[in-house]
Amino acid sequence: MMKPRKNPKSSRHLLPAAKPARSQTPSEPSKVLVPRQPHGIWVVAHVVARRGKEKQLRSLLRRMVAPTHAEKGCLIYDLYEAEKHGNFYFYELWATRKDLARHAISPHFRRLQQGLPALASGSIEVNLLHKLHVNH
Repeated sequence: MMKPRKNPKSSRHLLPAAKPARSQTPSEPSKVLVPRQPHGIWVVAHVVARRGKEKQLRSLLRRMVAPTHAEKGCLIYDLYEAEKHGNFYFYELWATRKDLARHAISPHFRRLQQGLPALASGSIEVNLLHKLHVNH
């Protein structure tokens, strides 16, 4: 595992990215800024597609990413699909609870809620996370 280098201008660590971003050439190493102790509201949301509706749900969920990234207070908003086909997860970090609440009433979130009943098996499960501190 590669050891992060300390950024002398901040309390963040710099890690080399796994692959260059599309806008970069391979000769330009990209950096990922990882906060040392990230503060904010961490969320993991899980939704399961109805059988035969995986492709449509995947498309609906993907349409959430760009407008959510543009929202005030959105620090991380990543969409994942588990190895178990049709299981989707959003991994999110919001600056404040107010920002998260604003997201929940956004037009794109409302469109998601309208499309879920036909495409998802049940509702979306949203979990707010609290970091557990571990003594080493």
